Amino acid sequence: MYKLYQGAPHSPVIVLNAENNTDELWELLDQKVSLIVFKDFDWFDDLSPWQMDPLFKDQGFGGHGQDYLRKIEGEIQEAMRQLEEPGELMIAGYSLAGLFALYAMYESDLFYGVISCSSSTWFKDFKDYALKTPIKSPVHTIYLSLGDKEKNSRNPIMATVEENTLALYNKYKNEVEETVFKYEKGGHFKDENGRLARGILWAVK
Repeated sequence: MYKLYQGAPHSPVIVLNAENNTDELWELLDQKVSLIVFKDFDWFDDLSPWQMDPLFKDQGFGGHGQDYLRKIEGEIQEAMRQLEEPGELMIAGYSLAGLFALYAMYESDLFYGVISCSSSTWFKDFKDYALKTPIKSPVHTIYLSLGDKEKNSRNPIMATVEENTLALYNKYKNEVEETVFKYEKGGHFKDENGRLARGILWAVK
C-alpha cells in the first residue's frame, strides 16, 4: 500500500520506495511536488533486479525487482487518479531504492524523470545491464548523486560505487536531455532526506 502527499495542482509526482518516515522529506519539498510513497516491501528482495549473494553475513538479494515493479505500476496509476491535476511522473530512491529507480526506467514506460541518490550501483552486473539496455521510459531528466566518501567502503564490491555511477552518468548525459551528477559530503548514511530533497527539487525545477 502507498501513502499520498498532495502537492500543488499540476506539480510533478514522485514515486518513492522508502523504509523511513518521509514526513521530514515532505517538509523539505515544500509542497512543490506530490509524493506516492511505498513502504510495504522487502528491501533486499523487492528492490533488487536479480539475485545476488550476500555481502554481509547471510542477507542475500532475492531479485524480485521486476515482479515488484509490475505490482506497483497498477498502484501508481491508481494513486495518480486520486491526485488533483497531477503533473509528470518521476521515480526517486536512495541506496538500493535508488538502484531500483534506475532499473524501473529500463523496465517500465511510466516515468519522465529519475532521481537516484547514493544508489547501489555496485550491484552485481547492473552497470553492464544499464550500459547495454535501452531505456524504456520517456525520460528527460536524470539526477545522480553520491557521497564523496562512499568509494572508501572496506567492502571491495561496494567500493566500486563511484566508478560505476560515473560510468552511468557519462552514458546518460549523452542520451538524456537533462542529466546531472552531484557529489554530497560524507559517506552513505549521511543526510538521506536532504540528499533526496535536493535531487527532487533539481529534477522538477
